[in-house]
Amino acid sequence: MAFSDLKALLDGCSSLETLSLALDFSKFDDPSFSHVWSSASQGLSSLEMGFIPLQMLLALLAVAIESRQRIGYVKAPVFFPSLQKLRLTVEFITDDLIGSISTALPLLTHLDLQDSPIMEPESATATDLTDAGLQQINPKGKLKHLSL
Repeated sequence: MAFSDLKALLDGCSSLETLSLALDFSKFDDPSFSHVWSSASQGLSSLEMGFIPLQMLLALLAVAIESRQRIGYVKAPVFFPSLQKLRLTVEFITDDLIGSISTALPLLTHLDLQDSPIMEPESATATDLTDAGLQQINPKGKLKHLSL
């Protein structure tokens, strides 16, 4: 699947509620990767993705957070307004990732994260989930299922 195919899929499925893409998103090296998700169905409640590089995911979540913060000022697209279930694989599960997910996706009831390091990190302190990260999980009290 090419990036243009992903864009066409998201543009063409405006009523989609569940999306499962068993893809390696590291192959989607496109600067507009984060922004293409603004055309995903507003009713999307469940998203399952294959491997996605941590930096790509953090960029996507940053755009989602920014769109939520601007909602009162400018009519900007809101990313994943109905998303309740998220399942994906990243290189590392970090405090920053957990914080970004918790902020960007406040309606999550199911979170399933798997780590799959491409290579072992030189320093585990920069890539490990710590107590501080765990405390960021479920700030809205909606989470019912958690798998790390």
